Amino acid sequence: MRKRRFSRREEAVVERMIRDAIRELALERGSAEELHAIGWQAFLSVYHYDPVGFRWDGAGGWARAYQAVYDALSACKKQRNDDYYRLISLDKPISGENETPLISRLPTHHGDFSQYVCLCDYLSCLPWDEQQLAWTLINGYDLEEIPAAFYCDPKEVEGTYHRLRESMEQYLRI
Repeated sequence: MRKRRFSRREEAVVERMIRDAIRELALERGSAEELHAIGWQAFLSVYHYDPVGFRWDGAGGWARAYQAVYDALSACKKQRNDDYYRLISLDKPISGENETPLISRLPTHHGDFSQYVCLCDYLSCLPWDEQQLAWTLINGYDLEEIPAAFYCDPKEVEGTYHRLRESMEQYLRI
């Protein structure tokens, strides 16, 4: 079977397809030639598998080709990101003028739970009313709104608060 040449219009459609996928994946940095070669390779693999699907009466081949181009460029982006992030050591300084390591600039998602675990353990050893007041305060209630929200005596809440405060000061001294 003789190989078919693409018309200028078809080549322009493929080029636009590749440019759109590059833009959508934010792959502008790097070698444009390499990205276009990857896109053309993906397109041609789909085309050679089913050239009939690229006739103008059947658009299925063009849709599959775009998906193949997008997937190939997406895999390229993933590989580039993997290579990039493996190369940078987080122990390196931020810059020549700043000796702070890169890892200190990363936001912590969860932080260190050790202090919270210790606090929870300490609160579990307190009397029940002090525990309940502590968790209510931790959950964001103000001391003034607790009697109205939980239908309790304000003087009793104040007394529990003072005992809890003494317990927490003792906890801080530990």
